[in-house]
Amino acid sequence: VTVFHQDTPGVSGTREIQDSFGQTLAASDRYFVVGSPGESIQQNTEGMVHVFSHAFVDGRPSPVAAFHQDTPGISGVAEEGDSFGWSVSVVPYRQSPRGPIGALVAVGSWEAVGEAANAGMAHLVYVSPTGDVSQRAAVTQDTPGLTGAPAADDYLGYDVVVATVDPYSKVATLRSAVWAVSVPGEDG
Repeated sequence: VTVFHQDTPGVSGTREIQDSFGQTLAASDRYFVVGSPGESIQQNTEGMVHVFSHAFVDGRPSPVAAFHQDTPGISGVAEEGDSFGWSVSVVPYRQSPRGPIGALVAVGSWEAVGEAANAGMAHLVYVSPTGDVSQRAAVTQDTPGLTGAPAADDYLGYDVVVATVDPYSKVATLRSAVWAVSVPGEDG
């Protein structure tokens, strides 16, 4: 048993009231993800996601990366009440056939879309084994091909799941990764 938090060496952020560090959790056989949807970024309660490897150092999991909506390349803007990290999911992911195995992380937030508060946004983010973070996709109901239109309190991304459909490998690839996003507030 081990205990760690945002004041643990190497863990991003600072432990503050209402950070909700650990409110959401997801794990694969190589990585686990901790959501902190109440984390303050630039004085806004916006949210942060932490990725750890299963390798332990000094009795604690090794931090790989942390990101939020002010991280370069991550869609959206740090706004009060976004709750980035409200939902999280993770699968091991290989970008190329012989490349290193990183983490493909799905994240949901209560992002406002236009004037529609809490319409929601979902992100798909690749985290390399060395901690490089790059967004692969971000969707709202304004995204071409998605059903519906953004409306207040739709909460797109309330739940997110990323997985592999390859029955022979736990590691997802571009061809085998699947991503599901819920929209529980959608009318009808």
